[in-house]
Amino acid sequence: MNEPLFKNSFVRDEKTIKEFYKHNYLTATHFKIVYIGYTVLILFSLLTYDISLFAFYLVLGIVMALVFLFSYLQKVKILIARDKETSNGKDLIVEISVFEDRIEHIILETKNTLHFDNIRNVEQTKNYIYVMTNAKLAYIFKKDSFTLGNAEEFIEFLKSKGIKVQK
Repeated sequence: MNEPLFKNSFVRDEKTIKEFYKHNYLTATHFKIVYIGYTVLILFSLLTYDISLFAFYLVLGIVMALVFLFSYLQKVKILIARDKETSNGKDLIVEISVFEDRIEHIILETKNTLHFDNIRNVEQTKNYIYVMTNAKLAYIFKKDSFTLGNAEEFIEFLKSKGIKVQK
């Protein structure tokens, strides 16, 4: 039980941060609901031939898109600055070990332990696996950076623990 089943190590860089926030702002389920709802409102306004309502929803959509874009850019900028500051300008290396009963996450020589009952769900992008906690923290695994095991086996392991995995 003391030996890790999986290990993942990578440099958390600008590309990692951008893909994480892009996933959160463009493809996360709660935003998909917003996009669908907005599309329904636009279609409704077109079907009722209400030009003023259509114009209002169109402007609202543009404003929402700009707010999402601004928020995305700010979050990326802030996290990159924080990472540079806390790592004194060096590469910020993330090391994660997965055991039968927990995940150990080490960053900047600080170790955090996550037990599986605190995992809400798992989300994936092309390059990353995001283990999302009940407290809305994200443990990021880079798919091509497993030094023990691999991404597919890790996903199957999480499923065997009863954890919901989203594509």
